[in-house]
Amino acid sequence: MRVLHLADTHLGAWLRAHGAPEDWSRADEHAAAFELALTPALRGEVDLVVHGGDLFDSRTPSRKLVRWTADVLAQVSSRVPLVLIPGNHDPAALLRVFRIPPTGLHIVDAPVRLRFGEIAIAAVPFKRSEQGFERAAVTAVGPGADVLLMHQAVSGCKVPRFTFRVGKPAGTIGVEHLPEGPRWAMGGHLHPRQRVRLGDLEVVYPGAAVRTASAEGPEPKGYALWEFGRRVRWRFVDLPGRPFTIVRCERDLEGVVADQLVRVSNQEHYAELFHAARAQGAWVVGRGAHEPGRERKPWRPQQKLFGE
Repeated sequence: MRVLHLADTHLGAWLRAHGAPEDWSRADEHAAAFELALTPALRGEVDLVVHGGDLFDSRTPSRKLVRWTADVLAQVSSRVPLVLIPGNHDPAALLRVFRIPPTGLHIVDAPVRLRFGEIAIAAVPFKRSEQGFERAAVTAVGPGADVLLMHQAVSGCKVPRFTFRVGKPAGTIGVEHLPEGPRWAMGGHLHPRQRVRLGDLEVVYPGAAVRTASAEGPEPKGYALWEFGRRVRWRFVDLPGRPFTIVRCERDLEGVVADQLVRVSNQEHYAELFHAARAQGAWVVGRGAHEPGRERKPWRPQQKLFGE
């Protein structure tokens, strides 16, 4: 069985970018990446699609966005089954948002065990505590499952400048919170793609489909393709995306190209670097050159990257 695994599409994400065309929208780029990631399913190249959560960027997506998303999901689920779990950015009752989901679309608002051919998938929506995940995972696995589908950080996974540990931040799970049975986990929640071994469980995060922050600038983005047969194999697939980088000093401007997203992080020389980036054709995200900066708060990775 061939499975397309994507996550963290953050449909509807918005950015203000100085220098971008008036008709440009970051949300359109998220939508384009979402459609491109699903192309193998529309071509009949996979047998199942799973989404690891954070379909939307907001818990209150617009009706227009929900209708568009439902149309795309309907196209896919009319060809292959599609499983979707809510992440921490999604409405908790995701099924209610779509009202009547298309045939073939499995929206999992509560832990459940699903079987597709020879594969049993234990699907667990995002939980804000380790204990909540543990209870939900046991329920989902039931008499046994091959794969965990979850929107949860595990101990040892990483984002820039931060390594997750049990309970740090809340909801990060360890070996002690895993149910017996599954050997593989299809994850969501982590924007950098990565593989993490947690006991006997191999956890694969395909990462976000689009760069959602300047810290993700060097990271490739895309999805994962799995093959379940005599052996279980998986690989990452890249999607094209607009470069997005941080500029702290003049040296950082050397690699900046036209139509690239830039965030200036040097408050003392903000205006100078802002104008220099714009002179090279970059689109500067955030405040204008002479707009007052906001008071900086202590940097907390789980707040900055995961909306906790």
